[in-house]
Amino acid sequence: MEEKLNINKLIEKVETPAIRNLEWYYHSLIKIGHSETLSMNDESLISILKEGIKCNKLLKRSGKGGSNGRYYISLSKNVALHDRDNRETAFYKFLKNYISIIIDDINPIRCGKYSRLKGLLNNTKYTGRTSSYYDEYQ
Repeated sequence: MEEKLNINKLIEKVETPAIRNLEWYYHSLIKIGHSETLSMNDESLISILKEGIKCNKLLKRSGKGGSNGRYYISLSKNVALHDRDNRETAFYKFLKNYISIIIDDINPIRCGKYSRLKGLLNNTKYTGRTSSYYDEYQ
């Protein structure tokens, strides 16, 4: 027998403040070639919701567009110490402007400081990654 919906419990659940888990990573969905974010009915978003997030190789793409490389996906993490620190981070930039998906229970590679090698490494399996953001992971 199904339990009758308790409206007080439902209201309490909705009104409970959200928690922030510092172990979460975020993958932001950016529409390649456009400045606007994906819409909820966009084919790419629907594919992610059905099949999961895939690197460009699994998507059979060249890897020339967006932030993802051929063998990895780009992630950000909320590692800023103060709100003012967030402005120069991937987390702040992407979460503020795009649809983002929370990802947990993974062990990504933290990117090192940006270097000229970034363009050479984007489409390789080499685990040394670089970014202009200190909070980017792949």
